[in-house]
Amino acid sequence: MKISLDVDIKPFAVPTSVYIEQPPGLRQDGIRKLPEIPLSDLDVATLMKLCDDFRERVFETAGRDDPNKPQERRFTGRGITVC
Repeated sequence: MKISLDVDIKPFAVPTSVYIEQPPGLRQDGIRKLPEIPLSDLDVATLMKLCDDFRERVFETAGRDDPNKPQERRFTGRGITVC
């Protein structure tokens, strides 16, 4: 016996900013909040890179191949490119 069920899923939450990586502080100073930059302050190339990295991690976590990821191409030295 099989049953199928349609469910509505929520899309991923979109952050409003990115955090700036910093070296760890001293333990006695306590927990520090990382400085952040609003997404609206980032250039288009940086936004695209963040989106590409996120997409790659989503497919990797799901154990699936990304259908939009270009296949790796390498030069054989004979004018032939192998995919």
